[in-house]
Amino acid sequence: MDVTYTGPGSGPGIQNSGITTTTGITGITSLIALANGLDGGPYGVIASNGIYSDTFSLANFLFVPTDTSIIGVFPDVSVVSETVAVSFTVGAEIPGMDEPTGVVTVSEQTGTTSCVGILSDGSGSCGLLFPLPGTYTVTASYGGDDHFLGSSDAVQHTITKADATLNIISITPDPSIINQSVVVSFSVTTTVPGIGTPGGIVNVSSGGAANPCIGVLGNGAGSCALTFSQAGVFTIQASYEGSSLFNESLASGEHTVIPIRIFLPIVINQKD
Repeated sequence: MDVTYTGPGSGPGIQNSGITTTTGITGITSLIALANGLDGGPYGVIASNGIYSDTFSLANFLFVPTDTSIIGVFPDVSVVSETVAVSFTVGAEIPGMDEPTGVVTVSEQTGTTSCVGILSDGSGSCGLLFPLPGTYTVTASYGGDDHFLGSSDAVQHTITKADATLNIISITPDPSIINQSVVVSFSVTTTVPGIGTPGGIVNVSSGGAANPCIGVLGNGAGSCALTFSQAGVFTIQASYEGSSLFNESLASGEHTVIPIRIFLPIVINQKD
């Protein structure tokens, strides 16, 4: 399709633009060059393919190119399942035009999360939730409207594991005696701004225990039993190994083991 600019300036703006549309001008993306940097107007634009032609006013011209920009991603580095606010703007590439309207879709390259923001005065925002840690390409795509062409912008964003907090809830019994089973109960909770319930295992040990024990988390809690082979005051150490979504965490507590007391009867023989 041949496109000729008929306003003031250097004459024909674009010839043989390669557009193959035979009805209307849908799909013409290079007509911004027709303005030749001039303000004002309206200026006439003739679009013709030899069979179909029409004249349009540049001031009311359909399908004006746009520029979409991601202007902010907050927080800059986020954790799994934390809401990430993506702010964007969409502007016309021809000076003096109205602001584009419609919606902007924000997504990442895996296709697992997306959101839609409504433009107001050429800007908007929406929130993403990332289910897994990693580095993502976040893309804001404007689909256009009755007067403006679509455009997009992309930035990199990093998602890290959420922090977890391990707590020893109880050590029972306390004190204990040598070779008595001592149950260590614990919980693992998510640290804000992370959400969800940590899973996995917790290792429990002590320098005075015969063997360490392992507890499996269920709904964020668990327990396992130690047996101490000697008397004394010992530090019990618990270690949460973390998971694909949560970081490791440590906790400790003290426990007293007392020796076994054996009471022997004393027999006194009395002589008459």
